[in-house]
Amino acid sequence: MDAQSTSSQLHGLGAILGDGILAGAIFLTISLARNPVWRSARISLIAALLLVAAVYVWLIVSIPADGQFGPGVTVGWPSRLLIVSYCLWVLTAVWQALRLRGRSA
Repeated sequence: MDAQSTSSQLHGLGAILGDGILAGAIFLTISLARNPVWRSARISLIAALLLVAAVYVWLIVSIPADGQFGPGVTVGWPSRLLIVSYCLWVLTAVWQALRLRGRSA
C-alpha cells in the first residue's frame, strides 16, 4: 500500500469522527426516547435518526469496492448530505429541547 497523502489521512480521520457522531446520535436518541418528558419528541428524533442512517448507508454503498477514489466516483454527494443530516438531527434535538424546556420528569 502506498503512503497516504495528508489529504487522504485527514479524510480518514473525518470518517472516523463521522462514525462517532452517528454512534452519539443513536445513543442520545435512545436515551431521550426513553425519557417520559421527551415522549412527544420521540417521533421527530427517531425520524431524524432514520434520515441520518439512510444517508450513512447510501455513503457506505457509494464507496468503491476497490478503494480507488477519483473523478468518476460520486461519493462526494452522500458525504456532504451526511453532514447535512447530522446538522438536521442536532437542530431537531435542540428544537425539541427548547419546546420541552421547563418540564421535568
